[in-house]
Amino acid sequence: MEQVKNIGGIGSILLLTAFIPSVGQVLSFTGFVMVIIAVYKLSGLIGKKEIFNNYLIGIILNIAIFTIVIFVIGAAFLFSLRAGLAGLGIGIILALLLAWIILIVSAHFINKSFEKISQATGVTDFKTAGKLYFIGSILHVIIIGVFISLIAAIIQIVAFFSLPSALPGKIKESGTVS
Repeated sequence: MEQVKNIGGIGSILLLTAFIPSVGQVLSFTGFVMVIIAVYKLSGLIGKKEIFNNYLIGIILNIAIFTIVIFVIGAAFLFSLRAGLAGLGIGIILALLLAWIILIVSAHFINKSFEKISQATGVTDFKTAGKLYFIGSILHVIIIGVFISLIAAIIQIVAFFSLPSALPGKIKESGTVS
């Protein structure tokens, strides 16, 4: 459990380094992978595959957002060659609207995953982070959602580092029941 705590906590910190020039993207991606590993391991320790499955669906949808936005904006650009700038503007608006909807669905799955982690571990910060990610995704259309998502990311760090050494009711590595 200590390994999950450290991998998840450090990974969550690294996720926030994306804006550091030169190394931020690499550090952030490393953190992204570390958090996925931590959720996977935690899901296994808890014995509920749906924790990781929900998290993975949320992550896949987040990745899909970029692909879809690039595709729709590219198509809008090609369309604008015939229809003018109005076609480009409509394409960009549609791409952003579609990305926003997918972001909300993605946050819903991450929220479900974090709620189950919270129930199994007793760490309520996971539930709080999940709800804030969901609320933040809804409010991304206005800038306040970005700040709410940032607060959720900080609470996620606290949640991982707050994980107990052993799960409630599970056998510790020393062989005693906690």
